Amino acid sequence: PPAPAARPSPPSLGWQKVIARFNDGRMVCGYTNDFHPSKTQLHLSPNPRRGESTVISLSQLKALFFVREFSGDPSRVDEKVFSETAQGRRMEVTFHDNEIIIGSTLSYRGEGNGFFLQPADPRSNNLRVFVTPAGLQQVRFL
Repeated sequence: PPAPAARPSPPSLGWQKVIARFNDGRMVCGYTNDFHPSKTQLHLSPNPRRGESTVISLSQLKALFFVREFSGDPSRVDEKVFSETAQGRRMEVTFHDNEIIIGSTLSYRGEGNGFFLQPADPRSNNLRVFVTPAGLQQVRFL
């Protein structure tokens, strides 16, 4: 009998859909499978089924957004209140470009490569946000 046809693996296998937002305002959408908070860089690929990727230094990023969809609803405004029991410390993060995100964190430390923020609104397109020190203007605990 003929061998079964090899099926390409789905992009969700080990790959995370992210939007890299740079401090200079640029934005790059793609997939990563090697991001770790302790690393200083990550590889971003436009298509996980092809080999090409770009190395991005976390020091250039405002934040790395782990998203449901690349094209979120631009008219939607995330709720600024916690509708569910938040895990970790509730905080308000203000970036250098004055964008404000309300969320909670289990991993905030004043030093290091950054920390994860869970948006307060569970319906947000952002599943979680990795906030870098380079993009951060202010942190306020709520």
